[in-house]
Amino acid sequence: MHARVMKIRFPPKMKAEVASVARGLAPVLKQQRGFKGLQVLTDPSVGEGIMVTLWETEADAEASEIHSSYIAQMSMMSRFLSEPLVPRTYEVSVRTRVPSRSLLRAQASLRHRGVEFPERLPLPSSVSLSFMKPFSVSGSGGSRITPAR
Repeated sequence: MHARVMKIRFPPKMKAEVASVARGLAPVLKQQRGFKGLQVLTDPSVGEGIMVTLWETEADAEASEIHSSYIAQMSMMSRFLSEPLVPRTYEVSVRTRVPSRSLLRAQASLRHRGVEFPERLPLPSSVSLSFMKPFSVSGSGGSRITPAR
């Protein structure tokens, strides 16, 4: 999986416009081959953010930007951006997904019928974590991680 990342800078008063164009971009991207998701993260108090699109392959990520509907949406956004958009592609090394509400409801329904699910799946015996060094967590809310002595 690959992520296409663009930094965005905008006048703080234009936060609603940025969000509106980003919402309009979602249906355009959903039609593209290999599209897996869109996240737009903003700090409206300073007028900056990050737009992240997720793609099955690097080729899918790069090909997405040549479609006329994508270009039109990004042109609308660039009218109120303070800097040009410079996309970069990254390989996604770790991705965690939260179970959907429907999955959680289905599991609850099955538990009600007596089906049990393990809270954690055991690691296969062939997996070795010997490369990890022991550590300790301290501080308020676990804010400090240090190697164990």
